[in-house]
Amino acid sequence: MTMGNNDAAILEVPEAHVAGKIKTKHVKRRKEALFHWCEMIVGELLGTGAFCDVHELLDVHLLDKKELAGMRNKCQTVEEQSEQRKRENLYRTCHDAMGKSRYVVKHLRFELAADRGVKVFNHAASDCLKEFDILSRLSHPNIVQLWGSAFSGRNGISNNDDDKRDSSKIAVDNNPETFFILLERVEETLSQRIRQWIFTQRRMAMEIDSRISDTETALPPFHAKKLLFALDIATALAHIHSHGMVFRDLKPDNIGIAQGGIAKLFDFGLCRTLPLQNDKASSCRNNAKREAVYRMTKVGTRRYMSPEMISGHGYNQKADCYCWAMVFYEMLSLQKPYAKYDRAAHKVLVCEKKGRPRISGVKIPWSSRDLLKKSWAHNFSDRPSMEEVCELLEPMIDTVEEQGLPLIERSLRAVSEMAKLLAFDDCGDRGDDYPPGNKNCFCSPQKSSCTETTSSMPDIISVAATE
Repeated sequence: MTMGNNDAAILEVPEAHVAGKIKTKHVKRRKEALFHWCEMIVGELLGTGAFCDVHELLDVHLLDKKELAGMRNKCQTVEEQSEQRKRENLYRTCHDAMGKSRYVVKHLRFELAADRGVKVFNHAASDCLKEFDILSRLSHPNIVQLWGSAFSGRNGISNNDDDKRDSSKIAVDNNPETFFILLERVEETLSQRIRQWIFTQRRMAMEIDSRISDTETALPPFHAKKLLFALDIATALAHIHSHGMVFRDLKPDNIGIAQGGIAKLFDFGLCRTLPLQNDKASSCRNNAKREAVYRMTKVGTRRYMSPEMISGHGYNQKADCYCWAMVFYEMLSLQKPYAKYDRAAHKVLVCEKKGRPRISGVKIPWSSRDLLKKSWAHNFSDRPSMEEVCELLEPMIDTVEEQGLPLIERSLRAVSEMAKLLAFDDCGDRGDDYPPGNKNCFCSPQKSSCTETTSSMPDIISVAATE
């Protein structure tokens, strides 16, 4: 037993025991359709990551019973009738009424083993199996649905449910064709939609004469849609948390927009299940000043990571709330958080100076500003749960849809603008981001020249309870 940050008692939890001790609702895994890679007819490359590529699924060439029976000898046994129905159903629904593909194939990069070595390949295969396992447990309208997988993929999950799993034995002859999943296709990512908003807003600004438009009281462009997306994302995270999981890599690139304008989370490669909390941690959960936290690896995308994730002091599901706040800010402001900060300067600003993205001077409604400040609080125990975030968002959406910005908010904005005119600011412009309460000038650090990457590292290694 060691002592961590804020006198937190750290209990080491072996990684091998994490999977068997999941704090989750009793949810049975769905048995999706199983396929062999030779049955997949893939098309355009839609996206690529460190370990995986995503292609559209053009069609499925189903093997006949004799061919399938011969290949099943190398895989786990399945119930033939029910399995065949699932396979045929996906084959029939591969395209919509307009002939567009409904599904995508996510698979390990074919050159991964040759380029990065067997160890990296085995680790990537393990992550692929974990994502498959997590998605098979989740069913929610704001989470992409898992529709199929490789025969050997399910076999890999079955062989790794016990506590003696060995990731070095997961890969089958280092063959990426044995690790793929079929997912629901989304129309675009939130990153693409934000770029579209920026373009449209600039065009609107050129067309509208600001001297005669009600710019100070008018609802910001697309505000209602942004609130709906924020609620979709928060609802998905609340569902994930209810199953004892933490997403850990929320960002616009991992949020898709499906038909009907519904936001959906995808890319669960860094999502992890949390161990069952011991009796001491359970008692901490009943105390508002103490919450259980877990020693996990620092993974994610820097600009969206919470202070406790960056510092490596242990974190819990409240880290997702901070990530959500950064995504919400980016939607509202149409600005990337901490865009001018390199890795070192970002850590100093966020972890030591407790700085947050600038919201003054940005056209963000007051009610949304208050929610942002609560959700990106420096102390994770001060942040709301994702269920509470949903409860705060719903009346905001109702108000916006009924009458636009409330009259009281317009009055507060007018008072704020008047205060700015009367106030004497001896510091001048403090840049895009600055620590709260800092009266002195804050020098903007050097613009980042490094590329952000998402790390994928070993699983949970210990558990803690903090005051």
